[in-house]
Amino acid sequence: MYDRTKGADDDHTEHGRSGRARTLGENFGLGRYETDDGLRLTFKDHPAVQAELQALVAVENECCSWAAWSIERGKDGALVMAARSQDDGIAALHGMFTSATPWSRRQHR
Repeated sequence: MYDRTKGADDDHTEHGRSGRARTLGENFGLGRYETDDGLRLTFKDHPAVQAELQALVAVENECCSWAAWSIERGKDGALVMAARSQDDGIAALHGMFTSATPWSRRQHR
């Protein structure tokens, strides 16, 4: 069973993490894709974006260990923050990061 708040402290709250992701999405996001096992968020390739994504993924892996979080490269060279899970965790991932532009339109891949 997943727990989206497990391990969260004042510096790494779900609200704080989602705000960081929202800021990245609004400024550098390219797309949001729901997958069979989770979610893929794509971003413009830039060293500062990659550093912020790496920091965010490190916190997510600690706080939300019910999912596997990683940074990958898309076929087009874009940065991808991928999150994979099983069972109820997949539905939880599909409900995340829905409000940040350009992610307001859900895409499936």
